Amino acid sequence: GRTFSEVDLPGGSKITTSTAVADVDGDGNLDIVVGNDGENQVLFGSADGRTFSEVALPGGSKYTRSTAVADVDGDGNLDIVVGNTGENQVLFGSAGRRTFSVFALPGGSRYTTSTAVTDVDGDGFVDIVVGNGGNNEGNQVLFGSAGRSFSEVALAGGSTTSSTSVADVDGDG
Repeated sequence: GRTFSEVDLPGGSKITTSTAVADVDGDGNLDIVVGNDGENQVLFGSADGRTFSEVALPGGSKYTRSTAVADVDGDGNLDIVVGNTGENQVLFGSAGRRTFSVFALPGGSRYTTSTAVTDVDGDGFVDIVVGNGGNNEGNQVLFGSAGRSFSEVALAGGSTTSSTSVADVDGDG
């Protein structure tokens, strides 16, 4: 059988609420995006896959509940979608760098519990499905368009959501 070994990650004692794994900086090594109750971070992986360097993400302490990674603006660089208690954000990445610019998403201050990223409407732009919890805030889709802009559409139903995922359930493309 297969065996596993434990690797201690940098970052100290934080309350981690979500993680996403992707090659964020495009160097061929997997990185770990860590969403925390405080400052979020990326643990950039090395070639050996066992050591990481920690970089704090911009955007402040927003009580993150969800992280997702995708090329949101279509520039060829991976971006980080951050679902928070409060303002949700996209942290736009830059080519081969470990720096990000913060973009506030529309939708106001909500208790976001989960996010899913895909092209919902097939227009070639990435859309963000947002699951919200607490006080029947309702869920939403943020439809992406050119120029890093999004339009918000509320989804029917107002129950508390703990997880979102997107799939072509009926197979219609």
